[in-house]
Amino acid sequence: MVLWRFKIPVRTQLRSALILAGTVSCLNCASLPRANPDGDVYLTGTIRDRDGRGVAGVHVLLDSADDDQTSGIGLPTDRDGSFRAYVRSGRYAPRIFTWGDARVPMAILDTLWLRPPRCRLDHQYGGVKIQGRLLGPDRRPVRSGGIQAMGRYPGGYGVSMKARVIKGHYVLFGPPSEYHFDCKPSQRWLPSMHGISINVSADTTIDFILDGDRIMGRVVLGGNPVDRAQITIDGSTHGSYPLLSAHEVTDRDGRFLVYLPRGGYSIIVSPGPNYAFVTPRFFSRVVTEPQSVTLDLLGASWRGTIRDTDTGSPIASAKVVATDIGSPFVSAFSVSDSKGRFRLVLQPGSRYVLSVTSAKKKFGLGPLAPIRAVGDSIITLNARVAGS
Repeated sequence: MVLWRFKIPVRTQLRSALILAGTVSCLNCASLPRANPDGDVYLTGTIRDRDGRGVAGVHVLLDSADDDQTSGIGLPTDRDGSFRAYVRSGRYAPRIFTWGDARVPMAILDTLWLRPPRCRLDHQYGGVKIQGRLLGPDRRPVRSGGIQAMGRYPGGYGVSMKARVIKGHYVLFGPPSEYHFDCKPSQRWLPSMHGISINVSADTTIDFILDGDRIMGRVVLGGNPVDRAQITIDGSTHGSYPLLSAHEVTDRDGRFLVYLPRGGYSIIVSPGPNYAFVTPRFFSRVVTEPQSVTLDLLGASWRGTIRDTDTGSPIASAKVVATDIGSPFVSAFSVSDSKGRFRLVLQPGSRYVLSVTSAKKKFGLGPLAPIRAVGDSIITLNARVAGS
């Protein structure tokens, strides 16, 4: 099973331009865009990738070079990679800071003086070009997604770039380095891949293939479909890199579809909003071929009634919460009906603490010892309503 492939190099274009190289020019110009009574500098410039295309959405940060403060002026680039602003004259240490999806890394530029009336700061990235395709099963281009690459500059500083996948294609620019790639498609049913290490020393074409067997699944509760359940799948091929993950949401029939390469996986099913009374469930599966799987959330069923300690009357609209003491983020809740009845379905073998809350009333519920879910149980909770 081929998970990823690369061809290196398809085009070898060694360039003398360093990744930190840029050009700075200060121009005296009498015609400014607006009156400038404070004597500030009108600074303009453009940030371009190595192909000469403007880079949108990055920030040119101007830190004062004459003090120890790291805060400064942030100038965002527009869709053409250009920026413009009035700034105070002085000596600055400029950096290019990337936010979100940026096909170029952060860069530190040479210190420069800004003097009125006008200056220009341009930067074009050098380094290597990494491009290729993100493909799904049957080698079809993935419609959209992201490719992230993490490496290091020659001096040891970390570098990170992230490219948008558009109709299966992506482009990144960075220094020569060993990169760790993460591939995340927008289609949830395709596997994401993490931790693919490739040494890139020249212009390189890398095709990532998100391959796998077709897994048709269904989430049920005793045969009844569970809709809008969150499916999270994590694993690897034969217990090694790359790490893989997939996410999906069940439809109204409880069905879901994912593609998984052959290997071992852990599956977490978080029931949908209509099944909040069921705790998340953990499953293990080994994928060796295309298959259909049924994930049943049946467990220890706790049915009970919550009553007023003083009057014995049932308490309606109370939220009964069961929390796993071994995993505090794993819980389920049930809202009592007009007769004070509630239902919880819990992971067998786990120990749970019960609590009661309400948006309208305050309850005094004595401390309850953790209860192990070993089978179906009938539970009566007595709570004192505060102020009654």
